[in-house]
Amino acid sequence: MKFNYYNPVDEKGGCIFRSFSKYFDKDYNSIKEEMLDLQKKLNCESYTDDLVIETYLNDHGVFDINSTYKGQIKNLQNEGKSIILCYNKKDFYHMVTVIDNTVFDKHEETLDLYVLKIYKRR
Repeated sequence: MKFNYYNPVDEKGGCIFRSFSKYFDKDYNSIKEEMLDLQKKLNCESYTDDLVIETYLNDHGVFDINSTYKGQIKNLQNEGKSIILCYNKKDFYHMVTVIDNTVFDKHEETLDLYVLKIYKRR
C-alpha cells in the first residue's frame, strides 16, 4: 500500500468530507452541504453519525462489502476504489479513500490503522 497526500479540508470531522470528496470526485463544499442537509433530514445530532454516513454512501451506490480483512491498512490489497473506515484499537476512528492500493489522506501514519469496514460500489 502506498500513501499520497490529499487534504482539501482541515477541520474536525474532515476525514469524512476528504474521503467522500476523493471517492466521488466532488468539491468539499458540495459534500459538506449534502451531508448537513442529510443530517437535518434524518434528525441526527451530527453529520458524523453512523446513520448519516451510511445513508449518504448507500444513496450514492456505495455499501459495506462485509470484508473479513481486519488487519492494518498498509497490508491490505485493494484494487479499484474504496472508502475505508479504520481505527487505532483505542478511541480513534478515521475514514480514508483508497484507489488502486494508494491511500489518500493527510497523514502517512494512516497506513498503521486497522480496517473496520470497507465500502465499495456494487
